[in-house]
Amino acid sequence: MRGAVEAVKEFTEKGRGIVCPGIPQRMSMGQMDFMFAKILGEMREMMVPDEKKEDPILRLMRLVVKSETPKKKSVDFDSDQEVIAEQLDGAIDIIVYILDSMNMVAQNVDKGIKAVTDENLNKKFPDGQFHVDKDGKIDKPPGFVPADMKAIVADMELNGSWTY
Repeated sequence: MRGAVEAVKEFTEKGRGIVCPGIPQRMSMGQMDFMFAKILGEMREMMVPDEKKEDPILRLMRLVVKSETPKKKSVDFDSDQEVIAEQLDGAIDIIVYILDSMNMVAQNVDKGIKAVTDENLNKKFPDGQFHVDKDGKIDKPPGFVPADMKAIVADMELNGSWTY
């Protein structure tokens, strides 16, 4: 089975009609804004079941205000390589925090990543192409069926989260 990074790379290349670079590149502010906007949207989606307790937007704002201030400032970076290293470190930290948090509640994301990446590769429209909206998000074609997360959860409940 291909790894999660390879599966998402395949979707990135096919869905966007690009070839990912072979060496690390500095992420632009626009690329970061796109990524953070999508991450925040998914965070809001995760909070929906609890929104009667607290508005998800206010909750996110409260968490941002409460978050740790970065120790480094933009003037501390002398080269693109240092910036790329900091971007990579931050992204990996985000991924590790997510995995750590999900593992603590036995929600094995490995079981969903394959389903979601396979689902994403099926977002082609009848013309055989992926369509991208004005914000850069890959659109879902008519009749698109999302991955069945309830079935994945039911399987983990029945067979355990850590069985493969």
